[in-house]
Amino acid sequence: MKKVFSLILLAILWQTGSAQEITFGQNKVQYKNFDWYYVQTPNFDIYFYKGEDTLATFAANTLQKAYGEIKEELNYNLAGRVPVIIYASHNEFQQTNVISELIPEGVGGFTEVFKNRIVIPFTGSYEDFRHVLHHELTHAVWFDLLYGNAIKSLLSTEALFRPPLWFSEGFAEFSSRHGWDLEADMYMRDAVIQGYLPPLDQLDGFLAYKGGQSACEYISEKYGEEKITEILNKGKTLILMDRATKAALGVSFETVSDDWQKSMRRVYWPEIADRKDPSEIGKALTDHTKDGSIFNQKPDWSPKGDRLAFFSDRNNPQNGYSDRFNEVYIISAVDGKIITRVVKAERSGDLESLHSYFSGITWSPDGNELAFVGKSNGSDVLLIYDANGHRKKKIDLQMEGMRNPSWSKDGSKIAFDGIKEGVTDIYVYDLKTKELQRLMHDKYDDHYPTWSKDGRYIAFSSDRPAGSVDSTQSNPYGNYNIYLYDRQTGEITVVVDSPYKDDQPAFSPDGARLAFVSNRNGIDNIYIYEMADGKTYPVTNIISGAFTPTWSPDGDQIAFSAFYKYGFDIFVLKDIQNVSGDNGELKLTHYMQKLRAHETDIFVPAATVASDSTKAIPDTVAAKPTDFSTYVFHTGEGEISDRAGVPKPDTQSVQKPDTSLAAIDTLNYQLPDGSYKQNHYKLKFAPELVTGGLTYDNFYGLQGQSYLSISDLLGNHHFYLLTDLVNTIDQSNIQVAYSYTAKRIDYTASFFHFKNLYFNDANNYYFSDRIYGLQGYITYPFSKFSRLDLTASQITVARENYASGLPANQTTNLLVGSVGYVNDAVIWGLTGPVGGQRYMLKYDQSIKTTGTGLRYGALELDYRKYWYFWGHYNMALRFGSGISGGPDAKTYYLGGTSNWISPRKPMDKTDIYSPEDIYVNELVVPIRGYNYFSEAGNRFSIFNLEFRYPFIDYFKLHFPLPITLGQISGALFWDMGAAWDRHNDRKFLENMRFHAPTESDSTVQNEILAGFGFGPRVNLGIFVLRVDLAWASNLVHVAHKPRWYFSFGAEF
Repeated sequence: MKKVFSLILLAILWQTGSAQEITFGQNKVQYKNFDWYYVQTPNFDIYFYKGEDTLATFAANTLQKAYGEIKEELNYNLAGRVPVIIYASHNEFQQTNVISELIPEGVGGFTEVFKNRIVIPFTGSYEDFRHVLHHELTHAVWFDLLYGNAIKSLLSTEALFRPPLWFSEGFAEFSSRHGWDLEADMYMRDAVIQGYLPPLDQLDGFLAYKGGQSACEYISEKYGEEKITEILNKGKTLILMDRATKAALGVSFETVSDDWQKSMRRVYWPEIADRKDPSEIGKALTDHTKDGSIFNQKPDWSPKGDRLAFFSDRNNPQNGYSDRFNEVYIISAVDGKIITRVVKAERSGDLESLHSYFSGITWSPDGNELAFVGKSNGSDVLLIYDANGHRKKKIDLQMEGMRNPSWSKDGSKIAFDGIKEGVTDIYVYDLKTKELQRLMHDKYDDHYPTWSKDGRYIAFSSDRPAGSVDSTQSNPYGNYNIYLYDRQTGEITVVVDSPYKDDQPAFSPDGARLAFVSNRNGIDNIYIYEMADGKTYPVTNIISGAFTPTWSPDGDQIAFSAFYKYGFDIFVLKDIQNVSGDNGELKLTHYMQKLRAHETDIFVPAATVASDSTKAIPDTVAAKPTDFSTYVFHTGEGEISDRAGVPKPDTQSVQKPDTSLAAIDTLNYQLPDGSYKQNHYKLKFAPELVTGGLTYDNFYGLQGQSYLSISDLLGNHHFYLLTDLVNTIDQSNIQVAYSYTAKRIDYTASFFHFKNLYFNDANNYYFSDRIYGLQGYITYPFSKFSRLDLTASQITVARENYASGLPANQTTNLLVGSVGYVNDAVIWGLTGPVGGQRYMLKYDQSIKTTGTGLRYGALELDYRKYWYFWGHYNMALRFGSGISGGPDAKTYYLGGTSNWISPRKPMDKTDIYSPEDIYVNELVVPIRGYNYFSEAGNRFSIFNLEFRYPFIDYFKLHFPLPITLGQISGALFWDMGAAWDRHNDRKFLENMRFHAPTESDSTVQNEILAGFGFGPRVNLGIFVLRVDLAWASNLVHVAHKPRWYFSFGAEF
């Protein structure tokens, strides 16, 4: 058989069988139409929509200040302006079209590399907003520094340097946090003490952020902050990180990694002697290390005291890496036994998310109902369920964001913190009158409301200044204290005032005490504030961090969530007493001691800092940057040292450049009153991605391939041009497409022209097809998980046969319309879906408009379901069926597997090159144990069942090739299917029997094909490689020899 057969068949598969996979996928829904404006600063264009002027002004000032700091750190000036796009909430941020990928709830912002666009949501806290703006700006400056002008980047070796994740994200955190911070300290302390901190080159996921930040802090202390920039600049020329590190620091990358880990252990191991594990002070009601969860958070005690409600992601596969399902559970307050799962969320647009990472849950006073916030059809709503899991109410209050509901003691009202027009305030909703009251209307971040026993007071946490609430003052932010709001007088008074972060208050049942969380010793612990005398003392002293306390109804116990062993669990503190002694203070952590004393040697003692000869060697690369002109957490720690009574070091003699806006000519960007000039957004297109190549051959002439993507700044309009030019236009491949995604309904239109050369090995001749036409696509997403698709295509296939005795030219015309409903709510693992379900129902209709046209109709169903159990094990089921009718009914071919590498030549269908076979008929896979085209008909049914399991955790080969593979999974499978002709429905059902395979694998028409086997799968980064060993069977006999399948692509 000719080698070209595999390539031809692969092309057929791409156009037929694999198309079944691409019909699935989740949706990015534009629930809201935005009216965009922008303001400008000397370096930034800041885009926002009407009503969010406050956010734009804050971003303008913050970005200019942050750029001054980053410019000094990197010794580099931006070559061009940076566009920054701001959304008023995370829900609206998830609708952005700047990138096509779906944005998970945990993403707080991103920087897109091709146009260097920064996209950020406001989530209620100006400190978080400042931090993410600064964090993403470091990426934008890095991208400009490394890649700059697109054409020069293609020609320069500098574009080959890819800083590892720990370095890029670690520096972004290091710069935006101004070194080290308390939250990073918590995560690193746990990683070091629990023994899961890997070497630098293995830092990944969330640890890449915090571990990378600690590494940058370590390098800064040991070798000097300028060495971070020197590593970056060395990397542009030396390409590899280990070479850049050696050149910049004078030691190997491995040595830096080892020394960094030793430094972490020296700092954190001594903490064990002074703190306790959460399980040592309270009873654990959950265990994420056993149930497969990561987050067990936000507990709330039932009024009867026998139950606790909380959020958990325990009902998830441990090998899933996409968004995890979060749900509401009720457990026994005695032993943690699950009583009920209240809501099974995040499977439909009606309840897309529970915001469980940053919002709470509350019981009604009678203990019959629960209230929590959920995302429903693009907006935050207040949801009320009974304790058995039945929804009672869904209340849409037209908020940009809602968090932390708290039910009043009389059951008539619910307080919550809401976000509107860039401001977070406390609101009260009356369940009887349906009236909404806004308790304050200012620029401060007010959150975590909790009711007093008599309902007169609401305690909450806020970063408003303790001494005044004058809204005319400059905006302080980031330092949180505990306040009381008097509902009778409207007066706001501070009850806990400290330079630390005091947060998450909870009134005791008798109203005499407030439990709250504070990091005043360097670790988030639970403290008690006595309302009568103002006395404050800690009741926990744990080594990790305690959060969201909730009182038992009798006031004798406190439940809380704690971070420990890289996960969150629920604990109950039964002995509520002062654990600090007479002074009311816990022993300070190493970092808090340094912070209070204004000392900067956090990880590297001053005596061991590298000598000046190593630390301060001038670096020509760092000192004279290359000319490119032609080419996400709380801080608030500055106040800790200010108010701790420790003198500041003298910094008056250090002259720093003035990077404030006052020192910059802003006449072009600001009005006389200091406000920014607002401009309405105007559509403007620019290239997004350009790539390609060009060659000339004496025989073939000019040849070249190119890809061009052009879009507007917001990504709502896209133009695509793909070319594969060969000598003349009629020999070339060209596709032009346009898509519009700004509103709820998405539109795409394209024109295409392809010229393909084939070899018919059945009859030993060549032929070519010119395929050209138009296609239109409309999709209406009902939610993230479901949509309606409409397509229309006009395709002409002009065939030219290069053989005597055959017609020289043959033309086939296709006019096809399709309508399909798609639902997809799966969790993905490394090699395929591992949880949830997906299904598709589609109808195609072809209309014959010319003598060479085809007329047929086809109805197809594809249903897939995935179960996970025992943490890493999965069961996958698939059922598919189709029926086609009309004078030119399409044919379904059964057998083989998708994307089969080097498939065997089909034994019974030797000519697979008709226009109908290539462009209309479909391969139905997988049915392993058989060749392609083993059965055919215009009706089909297919059934697949797979048991998927972890196979090999780590595989390393030294000879003959150095290969290292990890997380190899395995599958046991059973495939079964049948295809039959429309005239044989009754005969097929009456006489169907399993196909008994023979050595020649000849096919008896209209029989059931069955096969079973096993094989490994591994994700190689660029694609998934699947290897299957399959036997054909009729349940009585089994084929003497199995068949090997090597294929690529995700599992079904």
